[in-house]
Amino acid sequence: MFLFRSCNLLDPASGELRPGVDILVEATVQGVSDRPIKSAGATVIEVGGRTVMPGLIDAHIHVYLSEVNLSSSMPYR
Repeated sequence: MFLFRSCNLLDPASGELRPGVDILVEATVQGVSDRPIKSAGATVIEVGGRTVMPGLIDAHIHVYLSEVNLSSSMPYR
């Protein structure tokens, strides 16, 4: 469980920037508040006013061919 304290949140639902929020994450976002969140079991990360943009996941791949002739890359039977 993580508590991100003092964030600027780019709210994906409204597209608005919400300054000074705390975000509690336990597998998924459990709470967002403009008032301090208290959680005894959370690791607190002081964000210091940096912007948090949930929903952006860097899960991509670059695929390329080294041979333009596709039939030459197929195994022969």
